[in-house]
Amino acid sequence: MSRPFFRLLAVFVSALAFAFALPLSLSFVPNAHGESIEEVFQQANKLLDEKNYTEAFALFHQAAEQGHAKAQSSLGVIYELGLDVPKNASLAAEWYHKAAEQGDAEAQNNLGSLYDYGKGVEQNYTQAALWYRKAVEQGVFLWALHRLAFLYTNGYGVKKDLLTAYALFSLATKKGDKIARVGRNGIAMKLTAGQITVAKKIANDWEQRIKNNKQKNQ
Repeated sequence: MSRPFFRLLAVFVSALAFAFALPLSLSFVPNAHGESIEEVFQQANKLLDEKNYTEAFALFHQAAEQGHAKAQSSLGVIYELGLDVPKNASLAAEWYHKAAEQGDAEAQNNLGSLYDYGKGVEQNYTQAALWYRKAVEQGVFLWALHRLAFLYTNGYGVKKDLLTAYALFSLATKKGDKIARVGRNGIAMKLTAGQITVAKKIANDWEQRIKNNKQKNQ
């Protein structure tokens, strides 16, 4: 299964949780039909589940224009995948960026990937690392974890740091990423026992930071 489809599934899973986190001032601003932005977004999600992409797109766009971060993120996915619209990575990046700036972790993850591979934006590893890091700190997205570890391993967009790379690969390995296990073990061969101990502490610090951020966002 392709990476964008994997990320689209995550958008669906996280949509309901996000509904309860919306500020009341945004979530319940009515449209011309008396529906709240959140109601419009939920209706769009239902249409998306039904593969009615044309009508879903219209409603996502309506909510996104009023600042709904999840709707903005969903628009990004629709443009990236070309769901009943022409594929447009540039527009995907624009909508991901709007949502990412509001703290939407899925959009941060997806935007990081666009910068990582130069899709719709000029390739920029520094930006990729920045958005991957924000996504990771919110909830351990496997893709962001794995790619951020890769960037630290090679010094792309960040200062090369094998200890941090080991730590991130370790977190991804705990989440079932078999390729990350290979990356972690490969780095371990270059480290001393003392360095591995430090790297494990870095991993624990990351886990605690993620846990604290999750609690803060509840």
